[in-house]
Amino acid sequence: MSSSLPEKKVCGKCNIEKPAKEFSIIKKKRGKDVLLLQSYCKVCHAEMSREYRNRPDYKRPHWRDSFNPEKSRASNKKYYTRRQEQWNDFMSTQKCSRCGFDDSRCLQWHHIDPSQKTMNIGAVARRYKFETVMEEVKKCICLCANCHFIVESELKETNKT
Repeated sequence: MSSSLPEKKVCGKCNIEKPAKEFSIIKKKRGKDVLLLQSYCKVCHAEMSREYRNRPDYKRPHWRDSFNPEKSRASNKKYYTRRQEQWNDFMSTQKCSRCGFDDSRCLQWHHIDPSQKTMNIGAVARRYKFETVMEEVKKCICLCANCHFIVESELKETNKT
């Protein structure tokens, strides 16, 4: 890669000669990789970007004209409903591994090794792919809310001493 950059350069917008460190370095491929300095200094480039973003037509990108919010909402609802049904079917087959309680509304997942925890199952079960959630479930045991609270309390007590 050619690294012979000039020490000074004239900005293409403000026409002031400035040191090379005032310009961003860009890479262009013209048969081989060559390092070049940007045409405008960093200050002028930032000013031009600000001006561009503040244009009245910038706030409404062209892709929004073809965007269909009702179709998107319906698709999202269908996806969420399918995930929810899948998760509810799975949870209806579970029971507390400590006391045997089987009401799925009260069941929670306790990570056996908290250091391997990558997600909070209850928070993401209906949003993430079912297979991804099941990978996390394999690291856990199923407990009812009461037993889970007792287990967590016992863990805190043993960690204090």
